[in-house]
Formats: sequence, structure tokens, C-alpha cells
Amino acid sequence: MRKHSKEYSSYMKSDAWSAKREERLQLDGNRCVMCGRPNGLQKDGVTPVLQVHHICYSNLGNEPMSDLVSLCPGCHKKIHKYYRRLRSWEDKEVVARA
Repeated sequence: MRKHSKEYSSYMKSDAWSAKREERLQLDGNRCVMCGRPNGLQKDGVTPVLQVHHICYSNLGNEPMSDLVSLCPGCHKKIHKYYRRLRSWEDKEVVARA
């Protein structure tokens, strides 16, 4: 699993991120945009089901709503798996061209 920077970790705990996350969830109707799963609480009764994914991290802290998307944990995992596979293919293409 990838380690995040201190800046990222700190921002994810901030009131600014909490407000932005809530806004994105509202815009997406409190549903996963991939499968439609509604928001709720996980088995612990505290943690929200839906996660807000950063499409791009270059604007961290000043990200526009278009850089964020609401996903359930399963779809969030699929997105990251896809990105890892895509990076792997890109790395192989670079090596093949060398």
C-alpha cells in the first residue's frame, strides 16, 4: 500500500477537507458514481461507507469539485487497481521503446 505525504494526511483530517468531501457527496447524491451504492455507515457504526476519490492530486487543498468523485470502497479499490495496471503498462512501453 502506498504511503501518503504528511501534507496529504494532515489535509485529510482538516475541516477544509471535511467540508469539501461533504459537498462532493451531496453533488453525487450521496451515492457511488460507479455502482450507485447509497451512503451509510460501515459495520463499526461510525465510518461512512462512501469515500471521496481525488482524480488528480496536483491541486491538493485547492481541488475543484471536478477533481473529486464519490465512490464506495469496492469501486474505489477497482479504480486504484486500474491506475496501477495502467502505470505498469506505460512502464513496460517505455522499456520496450528503449
